[in-house]
Amino acid sequence: MRPHFMILPSAACQARCSYCFGPNVGTIMQQDIFDLAVSWIDTMTPGQDVVDIAFHGGEPLLAGAEWYERNLPLLRQRFSGRLRLHVQSNLWLLDDALCALFKEYGVIAGTSLDGPEPVNDRQRGVGYYARTMRGIETALRHGIQAGVICTLTRQSSPHLDEVIAFYSEHRLPLQVHLVIASEAPKASDSLGLSPEEAGRVLTRLYDYYREHLDRLRIGTFDSILRSFAAGKGRTCTFTDCLGSYFAVTPDGGIFSCNRFCSDKKWQLGHVQMCPDLVSLSKSDAWAILARRESAVREACGDCSFYSICHGGCSFNALIAGKGTIDPHCEAYIGLFRRIADSALDDLFSEDDYATLLGSAPRKEGERRSALLRRMYDTEVLR
Repeated sequence: MRPHFMILPSAACQARCSYCFGPNVGTIMQQDIFDLAVSWIDTMTPGQDVVDIAFHGGEPLLAGAEWYERNLPLLRQRFSGRLRLHVQSNLWLLDDALCALFKEYGVIAGTSLDGPEPVNDRQRGVGYYARTMRGIETALRHGIQAGVICTLTRQSSPHLDEVIAFYSEHRLPLQVHLVIASEAPKASDSLGLSPEEAGRVLTRLYDYYREHLDRLRIGTFDSILRSFAAGKGRTCTFTDCLGSYFAVTPDGGIFSCNRFCSDKKWQLGHVQMCPDLVSLSKSDAWAILARRESAVREACGDCSFYSICHGGCSFNALIAGKGTIDPHCEAYIGLFRRIADSALDDLFSEDDYATLLGSAPRKEGERRSALLRRMYDTEVLR
């Protein structure tokens, strides 16, 4: 897998989401650090046909419009046609000028919203919904489709029907994130879902997704379906992600994921040293992460779904779990079984079975099942 990079223009954030993994305080990335980060990314991607860079945080738009006006041209100059840009933001500061800039440089926008206003604001703070919806509307006005991360908690999951109705009504593409009940209790753990609760939420949501494929796009399930087709995980949660994802903090620290960025224990290196993979692999943090991946291969190697799961998320396992397997393993397995069974049901449906018997010929490559079409979306499998 080619490496993906996150640049954190700002460690700070105006929102105070109750379950956030970061302290969301800190500085703006200064120009010298940004220049070093770009040079380091260049050395890490020789000959790579696509260079993926996401602006993350904190809240990346707190760096200000001038930061992007100065640095987007530098990125295009350095990587030319290889560049693919994303920004993950609450969109509170998105305006017409930033939209025009993002449109010019092909920046794909993403945001976070947990459903209708009462559900969202109970866990993200009063006023969050209104500000983010204004940002989404601003993006849409400029022809920018903003994907959405929906975080489900013990507080919001009882309102799952309302959440689903909200996304169906607004036709917003979304990714699903579940807050985990930690093995090491902390303030946000009252919102965490147990594996049993997470399993019920995921299967209910998947069943709705399957029935409404024409109306609802849930990227989480799209990716898992394509993982089945490809025989390997296709998102960072379900891969051996070490060495494939990197995050650069405003002070130039290099981490394996932005979720680890608030704790220096997990720092792999610094862009000032322009380290290669060999140098990064000598860090203490890399050694811990590598041992975890090895332990997962031993613990999960016999699992039917190992090739598409790889033990789940390293952060979940190391921070919220016992250090090896993602605490939501049981929930994932239940979901994978549900997907496998539904795919078989569709494959051997009356229409498809008639095709197998030769009584209902179809064009080569054609699939009647919307689920199977989504699973074998070759545009994404490439």
